[in-house]
Amino acid sequence: MTPQTTTAPCRTTASRTHTEAVFPALLRKDAEEILRTWRLPLLATAALLLAVSGPFIAHYLKEIVQTLGGAELAAIADTLPKPTYSTAHAQWIKDLNQVFLLVVAIVSGSCAASELSDGSYLFSLTRHVPRWKFMVSKILCALLIPATTIVIATILNVAITFAIYGDVQILQIFYALLTWFVVMALVVAAAFLVGVASFSQVGAAGAAVGTGMLLQVLSTWAPADSWNPAGILKQADAVLAGQSVAPQPVITGLSIAVVLFGIAIAVLQHKEL
Repeated sequence: MTPQTTTAPCRTTASRTHTEAVFPALLRKDAEEILRTWRLPLLATAALLLAVSGPFIAHYLKEIVQTLGGAELAAIADTLPKPTYSTAHAQWIKDLNQVFLLVVAIVSGSCAASELSDGSYLFSLTRHVPRWKFMVSKILCALLIPATTIVIATILNVAITFAIYGDVQILQIFYALLTWFVVMALVVAAAFLVGVASFSQVGAAGAAVGTGMLLQVLSTWAPADSWNPAGILKQADAVLAGQSVAPQPVITGLSIAVVLFGIAIAVLQHKEL
């Protein structure tokens, strides 16, 4: 009778210990999937190039236009306003919207479906790993690592801007960056939803790229700026200009991202292994 009495609690304790250890192990695995593969070099290289080149492009834009356009664009170049630190900040946000968002789309599409497409996800899910933990770990890494990369790149960008122009708007640039993170979350959410539904890295990346392009198009529709998440793209510029912005686009964007992530988790929960 004694062995039977002690075995059940031991098994319960072991099961609880295993469950508690699962999530940190998943986070480590998913972080290494980004940090030790082509994904981190792509993120870091793009962020570094944009952070360093942006202030110089803004400062020498007139000369660049005159050099590349010749006499035909000389008149247009002369009408360009004198560059300031605000011009450099606007260039940084523009680069994030038009270039780095594409990089995030490619990386998140790969992260969302890499294990699903090659079948290696079975190694985790057939060993009593909760599917929601499997997904949440991937989502957190796909959000936090690019976000951390951009924060570091922004610090570098601000330092170079200060060196060139002698002044910066630290609070405004980081507030604008926070609004941009909502756009990034929407792109990542689209990648995970399609990636889980299709088990396709190409499909996931395509959905993420398409979401970014759709937001760019919708941002040109003025009536939707007050509530549409695409209005966030304009809000960043408004923040840099010292204008007040409505919270609805950010709230709507965050809500949609959370819903998309939730649907992606639910889809995997009901997938046949």
